Amino acid sequence: MDGFPKKVLVRKNILANGRLSLGTEMDNTSFYMYKNSRTYEFRQLEINSGVIYEHSLGNNLTGTLKTGMRAVPQARAFDKEESFKDYIFEAHYKPSFYFNVGISYNPFGKPRVK
Repeated sequence: MDGFPKKVLVRKNILANGRLSLGTEMDNTSFYMYKNSRTYEFRQLEINSGVIYEHSLGNNLTGTLKTGMRAVPQARAFDKEESFKDYIFEAHYKPSFYFNVGISYNPFGKPRVK
């Protein structure tokens, strides 16, 4: 994924402490498996397109709601000593709906000046 932007978002401040974003985020999941002195890697690219609402809860806390469609265009397992194109397993997923709720804390955030 080097060279590509991870997020493309259009953001708009709404209400007193809120922000609405519309766009797409890319994420990569990978892990290694070891068997008989061989190393295999599973790699999956995820593309999440949708809406994000962030709301400042004060004291450097932010609440987040995310929703949209998730697509996985590529998911493969391959021998690390071989090419990614010479995979031993490939998964195909249908696009699916996702919903995420979260709270984050920024200990380095500056207090808001009113």
